Amino acid sequence: MKPPLPANEMLRLQALYDLLILDSPREKNFDDITAIASMICDVPMSIISLVDAERQWFKSSVGLDGTETARDIAFCAHAILQPQQMTIVPDALLDKRFVDNPLVTGDPHIRFYAGAPLVTEDGAALGTLCVADYKPRDITPEQQQALMALARQVMQLFHLRSANHLLQRNAENLQSIITGANVGTWEMNVQTGGASFNERWAQMLGYSLEELQPLNMSTWSSLTHKEDLVRAQAMLQRHFQGQSEYYDCQFRMRHKLGYWVWIHAHGSVSKRTQEGAPLMMFGTHVDVTALMESRRALEENEERFRSMLSNLPGAVYRCINDHQWSMQFLSDEVEELTGYPAEDFIDNRRRSFSDITHPDDAKHVARVVRNAITEKREFTLEYRVQRASGQWCWLQEVGRGIFDEQGQLKYLDGFIWDITERKNMEQMKDEFVSTVSHELRTPLTSISGALKLMVSGALGEMPEKSRTMLDIAYKNSQRLTLLINDLLDMEKLLAGKMAFNLHKQPLHTLLEQTVYENRAYGDQYQVSFQLAPVADTLQVMVDEQRFLQVMSNLLSNAAKFSPPGNRVDIRTAAEDGNVRISVVDYGSGIPLEFQHRLFQKFSQADASDSRQKGGTGLGLAITKELLENMNGKISVESQPGLGSCFTISLPCTE
Repeated sequence: MKPPLPANEMLRLQALYDLLILDSPREKNFDDITAIASMICDVPMSIISLVDAERQWFKSSVGLDGTETARDIAFCAHAILQPQQMTIVPDALLDKRFVDNPLVTGDPHIRFYAGAPLVTEDGAALGTLCVADYKPRDITPEQQQALMALARQVMQLFHLRSANHLLQRNAENLQSIITGANVGTWEMNVQTGGASFNERWAQMLGYSLEELQPLNMSTWSSLTHKEDLVRAQAMLQRHFQGQSEYYDCQFRMRHKLGYWVWIHAHGSVSKRTQEGAPLMMFGTHVDVTALMESRRALEENEERFRSMLSNLPGAVYRCINDHQWSMQFLSDEVEELTGYPAEDFIDNRRRSFSDITHPDDAKHVARVVRNAITEKREFTLEYRVQRASGQWCWLQEVGRGIFDEQGQLKYLDGFIWDITERKNMEQMKDEFVSTVSHELRTPLTSISGALKLMVSGALGEMPEKSRTMLDIAYKNSQRLTLLINDLLDMEKLLAGKMAFNLHKQPLHTLLEQTVYENRAYGDQYQVSFQLAPVADTLQVMVDEQRFLQVMSNLLSNAAKFSPPGNRVDIRTAAEDGNVRISVVDYGSGIPLEFQHRLFQKFSQADASDSRQKGGTGLGLAITKELLENMNGKISVESQPGLGSCFTISLPCTE
């Protein structure tokens, strides 16, 4: 008769598998129990049987040669259905469950069976300790009690075996970790001074354990640097007295070859005497010589770095690319600039640089940095910050983005220094120039107008010599008027007083107007302006007059420095929401060493040539400021002898 499955079959099988005992070799402890069970019950057969999903397997047996049978015919498969009591079959031929069982009708011809269940703490029966005979019989209550007691002992052996297996596995894992970590281990009897070490402990110092015999705590102390030994022993005493949870110390030990090895020791007391004194202590040694040398080199480099920084007239910084631009590093010199210590700005703990930046400068700073990051170039800034004293000071900043291999921004690195004194001098100069310009403008207009009347002959014919001199005077008055107008424009731009009326404008109309208005100027130099086709749908958001001023500056420069009979090309290209307008000439080009200063005030590549051609040195600086106020930018490419290409970029729509 096939036995049914227990109600807790899945839980029972999991508990059986967790023991890791199935198909294991025979063990004497279990064989002793089956032998005792056979003698107590005076039977020829005794078995420790475990019921698997498809079979019953014998961990130990007396009187049977096999190691397993099918579960369907196992007496024990019936016995595990009653985990709280023994299963006794006095005569199998009289029990309908076993009357046709092949173990009864054939070898080994079982007639009597008694099984004590092997039960876990959760009540799951894993199998039985059973006895059997070839003839019908019974066992006494005392024999039943003994068999149940032996079954409990089998379960204790199972648990002990499982615990030993786990302990062995943990020990092997620990040894693998110790070997893989390349650490030395030590064990110390604090009371006797006895000690033991593993082989790696000795190898760190160039020895084998055999060379260091006899091993005790003196082995350690005799090899430890005298300057470090006192400190190491003091830290041991602190741990012994419970003042530190662990013993953690670094010290030098003498290598067999005579040099010193830095060791990091870590350990703790694992056992104390009844009086509370430390008894046994375990720990590890790790060779940290390379780490200590790296740390020493790093400290020397940092000291050298800080010494260099202290000699710079400003502060060095590094910002992380997060939503707050958190300051990762800022040199101490920032305190001289702002009155705040550097630690106030680290991770923006107390304040950020944005917090002390003048509100009128903040947007300009953000725009310049954003554009520089997009173009992956260096940026230069001038802005005001409020010192801790409440005073405002001017700072100049030079910085650039640091990008990873994928082109993603990681940091902003830069340098900041105080330019307040320079700005004050510039302000005095600008105020002086502005005052002089305003005072000169009115009389100069009168002088220029009078000279124009005289040159034009409106006041009568003039002698040829006088006419030549008046013509020179008139041209110089025009140049002076241009200079004054440029100076006043630059003053307004830098002061933020120039108004911009931005509107959407058709680009082709603006460029056609530009060419038309500057054609006469180009004719003076025998230079023509060639405008490439412009898409009718392109529109730019600009102030019309200021845009025309920008283009006039670029076209007049291109005409002045182009050979007679040549042309200047104006080309456009739209991409990524911007339009690029390029003004290309084929003149003598711009020296490479001067190109980075091209958009600064009063910059001229060749002053003598500029005087011959006319110009104030302010045109490109004004152009750059005008474009930036219309959300645009300008760049230049030039090769000496081949010409120049000035490109402006503006947001556009189609």
